[in-house]
Amino acid sequence: MGFSDLLAILGAVGLAAMLDVAVRPAQKQAFSAWLGRLASRAGKIGYGGSAFLDKVFGKPVFSLKAVPRYALISLCSIALSYTFAVLSSPPHVQPLITMFPDGMTALSATILAICFIAAIIGDIFSYAQTRLFVRTIDRSRNSVVTAGLVPADIIVSLAIFFTTFTIARLLCVLAVLSVEPTQKLTHTETFAPGLLTAALAEAEVEIGSDAPPISRFAILIANGKTEAQLRLVSQDVRRNLARQFSRPDALETVSYSSKRHCPAGREALLAGAEATKNSQDLFRSVMAEQAQRRPITVDVDRIVGQMGTAFYAAVGRAAEDQCLLEITEIKASQTAAAFIGSAGPFNALNAAFERTLFDAYSVVGFKLAPYVSFDPYSSAPAYAASLKTQVQNSFLGAFPIDTDRAMLSQYFDDEIAAPEGKLNVPFSPMVASALTTSAFLILYLLSLGIAGLRASAVALMQKVAPAFDTERAVFTTLTVAVLAALISLGTVVWLSQALWRLLLGY
Repeated sequence: MGFSDLLAILGAVGLAAMLDVAVRPAQKQAFSAWLGRLASRAGKIGYGGSAFLDKVFGKPVFSLKAVPRYALISLCSIALSYTFAVLSSPPHVQPLITMFPDGMTALSATILAICFIAAIIGDIFSYAQTRLFVRTIDRSRNSVVTAGLVPADIIVSLAIFFTTFTIARLLCVLAVLSVEPTQKLTHTETFAPGLLTAALAEAEVEIGSDAPPISRFAILIANGKTEAQLRLVSQDVRRNLARQFSRPDALETVSYSSKRHCPAGREALLAGAEATKNSQDLFRSVMAEQAQRRPITVDVDRIVGQMGTAFYAAVGRAAEDQCLLEITEIKASQTAAAFIGSAGPFNALNAAFERTLFDAYSVVGFKLAPYVSFDPYSSAPAYAASLKTQVQNSFLGAFPIDTDRAMLSQYFDDEIAAPEGKLNVPFSPMVASALTTSAFLILYLLSLGIAGLRASAVALMQKVAPAFDTERAVFTTLTVAVLAALISLGTVVWLSQALWRLLLGY
């Protein structure tokens, strides 16, 4: 304890003494009597939190009087928390706080309204359950029950909010997809038909009408130039993929496209390298398939090496803006709406719940300090990735999964682009609003505890100094009790830190 702390204690006691002098005796007597009854286990006002809440909201926890007041308190709590965040956050955080950074649209306003309604509905149930907890505490007047219900109230309040916000998140994702129907999950493969043609020719691979699937696919890519030939490539991809699924309708929402083009510029090098590698792998698969039908006399590794050498030679010859390597691009795609629909409602909700828990951890896990917002646009790829994982797993891993659905979710491995748009839903203020009644419950219990401490302090003073008039020094005795509790708490914290340093040896 430093000198400044000592001055603060003396100042608090002095201020309390001034109040004892300034306040009228009748008012002090009434306040002292109220504190006495509040601390008394048998008093009429002791444990009167439920009676106070019944006066404000009415006795039924759900009624036409209570529910609108719950909603109003919830909205005011969100607004106050959001205002505090705006006023207290540094400049670099402000872009995360502004709700409509790109301007308000009908869709963004609708999404924001959905989230606010979900938060308010969650708060209505949360406030109702807190009232039930307060009634239980008042009836039991048991410290063990109280100690258990305080954390239970916090957990239940957050659980209710997370549940309602999970539903809202899913609705927001569906709302975004309703105006962004082009959002797709994709799987893309690229090949170098020129390199593949040369390799197949040198290996003297002959393809007849009974050609095995991998060899037929390679020849189709090598020969695919016209739109009709490329359409055959797409059909062959679908046919080969369908063999891996047990249900014939597993791929009914998947579309395929093939194109032959020659990228230039910065993307040409990466695209060419990937196409070369895929062509080398495909050629090896073709030769392995051919080896099952006839003896292979050519040096496969030498031809594969020649394919790589040809690519790097093309890199050395091509100018920056010239075609480096002609490639065939094959793309399978499924709309995001079709993917969510095929995943089923439970997986869709589980994915939304997982993303809500992630946002919640970002807030609750760091002492409610960080400001976290929910953007249904930028978070769409993360939601899709979570939904893929949900589809591939069952509860506890103890139940069978839909293998076709799981395989298809793994098949689409391209990065998903976020829809265009920006909206910052104030998630952190909504979490704070969900904990409003928990804060009331804690303050209510603190008031009971302070009243009890004051009663203990008065009893101790009457034993130590019988001449001291505690009824005239109401505020002084109350201040001394509070200061004693704070000093005790500070001592415990100091001892904990000292023990921690001692254990760690520094």
